[in-house]
Amino acid sequence: MSTRGLEKMRCTGRGPRYVRLGEGGKAKVLYDLADVKVWLEKHKR
Repeated sequence: MSTRGLEKMRCTGRGPRYVRLGEGGKAKVLYDLADVKVWLEKHKR
């Protein structure tokens, strides 16, 4: 998945849970592996 794709999903609330370190558009975004795994299982087809 591209960085831009993840960014779009964050804006629309469709992606996995995340943590933003700092403020503003340049703040680093991190994903907890457990949250990503839960999101992936939820979206299996």
